[in-house]
Amino acid sequence: MNHKKKKTKNKILKLVCLLIFVIGTAVFLEAAILYTVNNKNVYQISKVLLDQAVDIIEKNQKNEDDMIQSLKEDYIVRAKAVSYIIDAKPEAEKNITELKKIADLMSIDEIHIFDKKGKIYSGTEPKYYGYSFDSGEQMAYFKPMLKNKKLTMCQDVTPNTSEGKKMMYALVWNEAGDRMIQVGIEPVRLLQEVKQNEADAVVANMPVYKGMSLYVTDKKSGKIYGATDSKKIGKTLDDIGLSRQRKKIAKENLVSGIVRVDGEKSLYIIKKTKKYIVGVTFEIASDNASNMIAILIMVVYLSIAAGVILLVISRLSKVRKEKKEQSAMLSSISEMSNIDKMTGCFNRRSYEEDLSKMSANDQFIYISMDVNGLKIINDSHGHAAGDELICGAAACMRSCFDKYGKVYRIGGDEFVAVLFVQLEQFLWIKTEFDGDIRYWTGNQVEEISISCGYVSSGERKWASMKEIANVADIRMYEEKAMYYKKNGVDRQGQPASYVALYRLYSQILRINLQKDHYKILNWKETIHKNKQLPKGTLTEWFDNFQDIQFIHPDDREEYQQKTDLEYLKQQFAEQKEFVTITYRVKEGTDYKTVTLEIVPEDENSKNTYEGFLYVKDSKANLI
Repeated sequence: MNHKKKKTKNKILKLVCLLIFVIGTAVFLEAAILYTVNNKNVYQISKVLLDQAVDIIEKNQKNEDDMIQSLKEDYIVRAKAVSYIIDAKPEAEKNITELKKIADLMSIDEIHIFDKKGKIYSGTEPKYYGYSFDSGEQMAYFKPMLKNKKLTMCQDVTPNTSEGKKMMYALVWNEAGDRMIQVGIEPVRLLQEVKQNEADAVVANMPVYKGMSLYVTDKKSGKIYGATDSKKIGKTLDDIGLSRQRKKIAKENLVSGIVRVDGEKSLYIIKKTKKYIVGVTFEIASDNASNMIAILIMVVYLSIAAGVILLVISRLSKVRKEKKEQSAMLSSISEMSNIDKMTGCFNRRSYEEDLSKMSANDQFIYISMDVNGLKIINDSHGHAAGDELICGAAACMRSCFDKYGKVYRIGGDEFVAVLFVQLEQFLWIKTEFDGDIRYWTGNQVEEISISCGYVSSGERKWASMKEIANVADIRMYEEKAMYYKKNGVDRQGQPASYVALYRLYSQILRINLQKDHYKILNWKETIHKNKQLPKGTLTEWFDNFQDIQFIHPDDREEYQQKTDLEYLKQQFAEQKEFVTITYRVKEGTDYKTVTLEIVPEDENSKNTYEGFLYVKDSKANLI
């Protein structure tokens, strides 16, 4: 009996020892697995977060650079326009009231007129009279203009000399070269965008997990500009324990490892950009706390359960499930990094990745799209209305195109769709899309207009995807040019639209019926800055442009009637509508078709007798 008890006791002792061994082994394995899996997942999550932050920062910097360049080009055009107006209206040169009217017309804040020596003698702000290029660092920027009258210059956003107000100034010589015209504009939209793009704003909008910190620091000094913990802003990487890592990142693009940050053992990953060092840290102690809870739960389960093996298998199964969920979470985060938050479309990063995998030999339709009139909506109704316009356009695109491919937002109001359909099916889809656009209406904006250019991969043999994209862009800009022609030439500055106009028309004239005057426009960048553009009386232009004897006999009477100045004045003053003259003119032994389109300014303009004349013939360079 005692022997049996002893034997049973030994068995129980062996079972207890086996149980302790199994539990100990399981605990060790669990800790090792959790440590390995969690460290790997933490690194992947941190890397995704880091890439998102870097992508946003670099995109914001590019958007700022592009916007500044666009504004400079626009402001120089406005300065030239003011110079032309003052040349044409000399009495306005020293008349503050007239100069302010010109400033309002051109949507600018200040006009200053300099003499040949660089001294202000007139303008909309008398308090600046007497200032010169020697009156401060901001003014001195324009000194090269005194030596080279061919120069046109525009500053970045700079505090002005007198008040320290942030302004952008553009300066040009007039055609006679006897004075300089400067326009000053407070770039409100740019300043707001720069503020939104600051490092602390970027960090504040990034999703982080418990124990995780994101830093954006100066590349040279390591000073922290943005951090998830606002108390860290103003400190340096050296202050929080990342001095060696800062030196290491100076030689490499990406570094990672384990270090103590503010006394806490943490995993870190750091990447440098053109302007910043961006880093993510994750406290290991925060991760260990969750690991200990998991281990204790497992110990309790193993101690109570009768089937140790089944419990271990169950526990390992749970670990695999956690790993799968974490992997799914990583996949979700990765997918989110390819989506444009505002519109729900795929973003530029996704666009570039997808196009790099495509071949020009595949069957698809490539569509380039651009929202018309966004700048006007932003300026007149505010950016909330502009955002509604962009989101409305994106919603129409996704509604019609998502079933057949992908829609990408690659810029502010620029979209691309790639549809895997035949051309015949696409034309039906395009009709449906045009209908959706036509009947769309929003809360702040009543309608949408979208310029589209599409290319079928099967229409000819293409050299590359880039060539397809370029041709689609050209076709889109041609449609945009027609939009601006019908709605008034876009004087806010649309260089791409002007390029498209000159592909459609062999000549474009700015005309004034009241003064019987014309000037040939040329917006090409290759034009000499001070070259005198052809101009004269419109009556002479009609007489010299076409020899009446070469016009087809059936078309002569209509040509003479519609080119009569009094007839055109009547059309402009009473109806403000297009006048189209299409006629045949002899060329060799055959006839070619010429079309003259005479377009008044937009209906809101006060210039009743001013407009544009477009010339297109059968040999125009059309794409």
